[in-house]
Amino acid sequence: MTAQTTNILNYNNLSQLPQGAAVINVARGEHLDDDALITLLNSGHIDTAYLDVFKQEPLPKEHKFWQQKGFL
Repeated sequence: MTAQTTNILNYNNLSQLPQGAAVINVARGEHLDDDALITLLNSGHIDTAYLDVFKQEPLPKEHKFWQQKGFL
């Protein structure tokens, strides 16, 4: 992790994926901007997200991802 790679998977980068794309993150949890992913899932731009890592592990029970459509 560096300052340049923290949240590199942000709204600007993820929104460049084609409509209906899937996001797979097996790198570092800090690479992903959680709120950006949720926004793009809710808009339908991103169809599905497969996440093996999170900013906080284990993922807290109250995290938004647990209630998120398209999150696996």
